[in-house]
Amino acid sequence: MADLEVQGAEKLALLGKAVRKLGTDRTVLKHLNRRIRTGFKDTRKELKTSARDTLPRRGGLGKWVASASVRVSIRRAANTAGVQVVMGRNSAGKRTDMRAIERGKVRHPTWGHKPWTPQRVPEGFASKVFEGPAAAEFHGLVIASIDDAVAEVLRAF
Repeated sequence: MADLEVQGAEKLALLGKAVRKLGTDRTVLKHLNRRIRTGFKDTRKELKTSARDTLPRRGGLGKWVASASVRVSIRRAANTAGVQVVMGRNSAGKRTDMRAIERGKVRHPTWGHKPWTPQRVPEGFASKVFEGPAAAEFHGLVIASIDDAVAEVLRAF
């Protein structure tokens, strides 16, 4: 998966630290998480549409990838602060390598049986979305949400 890097992760880490140190009510963090997750809905829809449109229809790969779960991981620890988009799906008891599909590489069983064979598919279904306007809007929303949460914690102080 292409990672969406959000500038301002240090503010997110600072926010988590301030809430812990000041003993501020954790509802600030709950509101921040909710605002980021609800703001991601448009980007999620666009990501799934891009998978359906970019990846092959024959065999159902585009539809299969589009049905994978897409979520946002929000971390506030000092070393790992950031917002990360995570896309994944379990297949045959193992986790599917969505990053490989993003790079244009898919493995599948030949005629539905062993041996598994590699196949090239169009690459960059997620990169198109992360370079587009929906991701830019989401990026701005994340930064604004973090700034608002920091201001709210500082007001309580």
